[in-house]
Amino acid sequence: MKRTSFTISILFCLLLLNCGASKENISESDRAAFNDLKTSILTSPIRFEAESASPTQTFGFVAASNYLLRQTGSVSSRIYLNDRNDYMYISKDSVNSELSYYGELRNPTYGSINNGKIELEGSPRKLKIEENDKKQNITLNFRATNDSEECEVTMILFPNRKATVIINSLNRTTIRYNGVFSIVEKIEN
Repeated sequence: MKRTSFTISILFCLLLLNCGASKENISESDRAAFNDLKTSILTSPIRFEAESASPTQTFGFVAASNYLLRQTGSVSSRIYLNDRNDYMYISKDSVNSELSYYGELRNPTYGSINNGKIELEGSPRKLKIEENDKKQNITLNFRATNDSEECEVTMILFPNRKATVIINSLNRTTIRYNGVFSIVEKIEN
């Protein structure tokens, strides 16, 4: 009996040691790619190209969108944007976007629909760039406007050129876009 409980105690201790926080080994090539990304972000504009949209789920949105999206390969929680040109350009002094919007308008006013898109143009306000060495990503937070609304934008960039953009607005439900980004020479209009 003592031997069995001793063996169980040893196995339990080994299990705890193996389940402890492990240090992630980041390869030199991944570290170099992240450092290149950090220097590029500070000096060059970024072009984000959305591949999918994930709108906030409400009961009304799910019911309507699942009906409308049948036979497209998309579902209400992830809408593929393969045939569209959904983009966002961002630099320290300019933002320009045209992103398809799927979700609910909270406070619709005349002229606020923008053909069902989030169109932002101008300069980003309150731009904050955060580098996370542990997670190997860079987060850009800023505010941008169009004619009728102000949006809070969070862009998360990864060294493998994948990105996530989250847009919050008072007039619309929150939406998240997943896609890829590239470093560009200048912002195109």
